[in-house]
Amino acid sequence: MRDNGEDDEKWFARHLEEDTPSSVSDQLTWLGEAGFINVGCLLALLKFCDFRRLYRSIATT
Repeated sequence: MRDNGEDDEKWFARHLEEDTPSSVSDQLTWLGEAGFINVGCLLALLKFCDFRRLYRSIATT
């Protein structure tokens, strides 16, 4: 962004004003409730988290 003459701090501040993300803990809880197992946050940076390698459990009947 800076290479293009943009102020990244300004845009991040604007993003925070308009977007109120849920906590990582809440999101992990929701993924577990949705049937995903082995849920976790592999990388957390600022208010962002990388949710990878999530596996959905297979319901058996």
